Amino acid sequence: MLPIVETNGKTLYINSNKVTFPYKIEQVLILKSQILILLDSCIKNECDNVYSVNFDGTIGWRVQSRKYLSREYENKKLTSYVGMYVRKETNLLQLNDWWGGRYIFDLNDGHIVGRDESGRDW
Repeated sequence: MLPIVETNGKTLYINSNKVTFPYKIEQVLILKSQILILLDSCIKNECDNVYSVNFDGTIGWRVQSRKYLSREYENKKLTSYVGMYVRKETNLLQLNDWWGGRYIFDLNDGHIVGRDESGRDW
């Protein structure tokens, strides 16, 4: 059974549990066994702004930094994520950044799987 989830600014309420984040919550996705949280995308110097929260209110993971994707990203100015959704065909998390980059993550641990460089969805 899915929990009752509400947000108020920086705070996520899951049934009777409360989780407070350092920035405002922008988007929430409730999945079968976890809740995905996208924090404010306008915060400078905060590019790994997606978390998984367990139904008991504990943080499961924070997305792995893109600097681990390849050497190309080590010194690149990274931007925060502005949108997220779960790809139904693969059950992987897609995060989109300010530059239009699409990155794919494993929902089990938040590790980066790769980058989607195919044509735009629109």
